[in-house]
Amino acid sequence: MKPSRCILAILAVLPAVCVRAAEPAGALAERPLWLVVTRPIFVETLDPLVEHRSEAFRTKVATRPVAEALAACDAAPDYILLVGDDQPGQEDQPWHLPAPRRKQHYWRAGEAPVYAADSLRGETDDDGLPDIPVGRLPVRTPKQLALVVEKIILWERPPPGPSDMRMVVWACDPAFGPLAKLFATSMALGQIETRSPDWLQPWVLSADPASAFCGKPTAQPRQFGQTLADGAGLGVIMAHASSKRIYVMRHRGQPIVCLPRDAIGPADGGPLPPLLVIACHAGNFTQAEPSFAETLLLAPRGPVALVAATAESHPLPNVYTGQALLDALADRPQRLGDLWLSCVRAASQKRSFLYEAVLKRMEAQRGIQTDPAKLLRDHPLLYALLGDPATRLPLPGPLKATLRQTRNGWRWRVETDNRPVDARTLMVQFRSAARKAPPADAPEPLTPEALAAANATYAFTTQRIMAAGEEWTGTVDAPGTLRLVAIGPKAMYARAFVLKTTDPSTAAHIPAKQD
Repeated sequence: MKPSRCILAILAVLPAVCVRAAEPAGALAERPLWLVVTRPIFVETLDPLVEHRSEAFRTKVATRPVAEALAACDAAPDYILLVGDDQPGQEDQPWHLPAPRRKQHYWRAGEAPVYAADSLRGETDDDGLPDIPVGRLPVRTPKQLALVVEKIILWERPPPGPSDMRMVVWACDPAFGPLAKLFATSMALGQIETRSPDWLQPWVLSADPASAFCGKPTAQPRQFGQTLADGAGLGVIMAHASSKRIYVMRHRGQPIVCLPRDAIGPADGGPLPPLLVIACHAGNFTQAEPSFAETLLLAPRGPVALVAATAESHPLPNVYTGQALLDALADRPQRLGDLWLSCVRAASQKRSFLYEAVLKRMEAQRGIQTDPAKLLRDHPLLYALLGDPATRLPLPGPLKATLRQTRNGWRWRVETDNRPVDARTLMVQFRSAARKAPPADAPEPLTPEALAAANATYAFTTQRIMAAGEEWTGTVDAPGTLRLVAIGPKAMYARAFVLKTTDPSTAAHIPAKQD
């Protein structure tokens, strides 16, 4: 797509001016503001993304310093995208776009004194927490930028479907001792089962050989990438990591690691969904060589965006972030930046006597003293969103439906007046309450079949697909989770009911958990 000649002419004369894309007056002026701050060498390559974003946003592109670009805007932006890389000593490079640095709380010897904190660009009230989602495309050449722009547009183009309501979670060995390993696995499964919105379908891979979710240990890195490629709306890795690799586990005396190439999708696939890497260092974009997250972002079949730490993170706030993520999904945010902003703000306010006591005990055994308040101060700014914060999440919008228990089960209905205007079909899906994860009693290594059987306990099966001309109503005769998914050409809507047996003589509309 050719850039607008008018915009290019203005840029040529005033390369440091904040430029607003042409837009009609009236209602469009009320659209959210998407601000890009970049360097002149990237402006032309950004044009397809600017055009794509202009369908939903007012768009501005600036090539002056970030603080000046923000000050020059007539209103606070809703999303801030930084395009360029940062490496100390390379300030004269045409791609250089510096990140703010923040002094780090020392909780362990050998930590870096400061870390890169792009999220500071989104802080507006001096409370230490970001208020505006901020993302970065850490590119050094227009060719790299063109690749990422193409990935974003390809990711947002397909119509939504039920596989977008799947979240792929990989719980690796936290490398913090046997107690932490046991605690991490059981806690991750418990949090997923109790905090996930009921319309969400988790798929879990665990680095604990005692878990039915382990599968074949040596196959875990490629299994994770392939599962993401099979269909998901979001991926999560919880692990110990360096800037170049993820530590998975130790198996038969040998370490298993995940390199970026292991987590990339198949050759014939498109970009993978957004990936949250809750681990140390994996998103440090201030080095000469690309980090784990950067390498995946710059790979044609890697994730469309990633969230990863720029320095050494800590297990305690990482636990709170995982909880906050599951809580935030219930609100169905439509953009990645909104999801992550909700996570970091909520995680910074969480406290748990149990978690903090367990972690303090484990750290005391290693001679480490922590201050939870200082850890929670660092954490909201420690992670970088490498990607466009306005990246669309294919999460479902709300669907209005009613449920009534009868003597023979449950009767559900979507009234005609409550159907989304663009919905063409309704998928009726069910997950039985009788399905239980198989016991992990097989010898190591566990089999792919055991992993598949374990994750089948979270899977929904489609009972019926109903057309727009039908009456959207039906019955269910067994306890479980009923998921109703209305699908249109550009949007998807869902409602889930947890069906629990009650006395039908007194039941009306079910007061059970509804999502």
